[in-house]
Amino acid sequence: IVSNNVSNIKVIFAGGKNIFSQSKYIIPLYQRAFAWEDKELEQMIDDMLNFETDNYYLGNLIVFKRKDGKFEVIDGQQRLTALYLLLTALDIPFEEDALSFEYRPKSDNTLARLANIDEGNWRKDADSGILSGFDVVSKKLLGNIEGSSRTLKTDKLKRKLKNVSLVRVIVPPNTDLNKYFEIMNNRGE
Repeated sequence: IVSNNVSNIKVIFAGGKNIFSQSKYIIPLYQRAFAWEDKELEQMIDDMLNFETDNYYLGNLIVFKRKDGKFEVIDGQQRLTALYLLLTALDIPFEEDALSFEYRPKSDNTLARLANIDEGNWRKDADSGILSGFDVVSKKLLGNIEGSSRTLKTDKLKRKLKNVSLVRVIVPPNTDLNKYFEIMNNRGE
C-alpha cells in the first residue's frame, strides 16, 4: 500500500527529536559526493528563515528501507546532507552515524569530526565538499567559521525548523534501485 510508504517528516519534532535522531540514512555508492555550493546552501537557509506560511516544504526524500532498518537515499542526498550540516552547526544533537556514506570513509570521517571541531586537526584529510558546506553553513549562521557566539539568526532558524518538513517516500522492496536512480536523474526519460 503506497500511502503507508509516504510520510511527512519534520526536521525538528516536538520533544527535541529530529530527522536524524529518529532514523538512520545511508548514501550509497551510486550517489555522487556532496556537491552543494554556497548558493544552494545559502538559499536553503534563507528560504527556511523567511517563509511566511505555517509550514515549509523542503522537498522529497526518496528512500529504500533496508533490512537493517536504515534508509538508503535514492533522491534528496544533497538536501539531506545539507540538513545534517545545518543541524550540526546549530548544535542540535543526534547520533553520530545518523548519516553515512557507503564506501566513502573520507566522507564518513569528515561528518564524524564535525562534532569535534575543537580538536586542532579536525580539518586534516577531510572531504572537501562536506568541509566547504559546513563552512558555508557556519558562516551564514554565525558570521564567521569558528569561535563566534550564537546570534539571533540561529534562534530564529531553530524556531522555524519546527515547521520545516520533507516528504519521505519509501520505494517498494522489489525496486531495482540502480534503474530507479537512473530514471530519477534522467528526468524520467
